[in-house]
Amino acid sequence: MKIKLDENLPRRLAPRLRDLGHDVHTPDDENLRGADDDAIWEAAQREERFLITQDLDFSDMRRFAPGTHKGLLLIRLPEPRRRSLVDRVLALFRGATGDWTGCLVVASIERLLTAVSAQEAAEVGRQKQEVLPVRFEEQARQETKRAATAAIEGQPRGRLETLARDRDPAP
Repeated sequence: MKIKLDENLPRRLAPRLRDLGHDVHTPDDENLRGADDDAIWEAAQREERFLITQDLDFSDMRRFAPGTHKGLLLIRLPEPRRRSLVDRVLALFRGATGDWTGCLVVASIERLLTAVSAQEAAEVGRQKQEVLPVRFEEQARQETKRAATAAIEGQPRGRLETLARDRDPAP
């Protein structure tokens, strides 16, 4: 696999991944040390590389939508020490099952939290579009019911009636 490591990962990870047969580039290899996220991302995309990072800026699925890139692994460890980062990434790549190409993968210390493919992301988006109108209709029904109940109990129907009464108090 062609991999790009972000600079927030230990340098010793690159040779270890190379030992596993991967083609690995680091920010140092390309004079990108200190470069912003956009420069790292653009380099990874230009070279068609799977990006490995700890940077939460890369977790935005709207910006880094699955299927629009070669893949992204976000490592989230409670105590991201160099050794634990190296060990976790190596364990993931030694035990990787399936193809992560185009996926947004999130991994913690103990497990693989998410591997979202473009197809799965599209399905989630489709389901959200189906659920949102139903949720809106339910909220509208609840608001109508609340307004009707308020009218029956002699309470004002809304804020406008309350404001009108406050402006023109009864004599």
